[in-house]
Amino acid sequence: MRTLAIMMLSCFISSITFAQEWEIAMNGGAVINTVPQINGKKPTAVRGCYLGSGFAGSLKLMYRNSNWSAGVAIDVLPLSYQYLSGTTPLTNESQKTTINIAQPAIPVKLLANRMLAAGRMEPYIGVSAGMLFAKCVPGMKEPANTLPSTATYGLGYTAGLQMGNTFYLSNKVGINGTFSFDYISLKTGNIQYNLFAFPINFGLRYKI
Repeated sequence: MRTLAIMMLSCFISSITFAQEWEIAMNGGAVINTVPQINGKKPTAVRGCYLGSGFAGSLKLMYRNSNWSAGVAIDVLPLSYQYLSGTTPLTNESQKTTINIAQPAIPVKLLANRMLAAGRMEPYIGVSAGMLFAKCVPGMKEPANTLPSTATYGLGYTAGLQMGNTFYLSNKVGINGTFSFDYISLKTGNIQYNLFAFPINFGLRYKI
């Protein structure tokens, strides 16, 4: 009986070890972010503020088995917002001014995902948290807040949720799409930004 138990345990450990593997993912896409709170207050603009957007990218290294994956991600994304800033001389139409917050922001996050394998399809949902580094480019004067006139650097944190799906073309290569919901807190100099970002990325996954 003892010998049988040892054999079963050995087979179980071997199957777990065999199922575990490393995976690398390279994705690109777009991000939309909300109008930030600046030092705890919404920016004021005579005619209203609007969402920011731009291109985004992500690189992930994951350690996984058939049900779970965990790893690290490095994202690159711009953060900005817009407000109406007067009218054009010819058409008398309102024009939008862009306020750059970070160009780029670079979150470095730890990830954990629960996967639901269905043949070649592998949907997943998970959580993330980590540090945020940012280069804050020379800004502009927003009606109630004076932004930096020279480039500065910021530091903060991020936490969020992600969900996605991978379709495996082979045992090694898959096509992946991911949507994230991230809370971002960023401080540069004496300015504190708090906002939400929504990156949408598509790319490739490769099992090492």
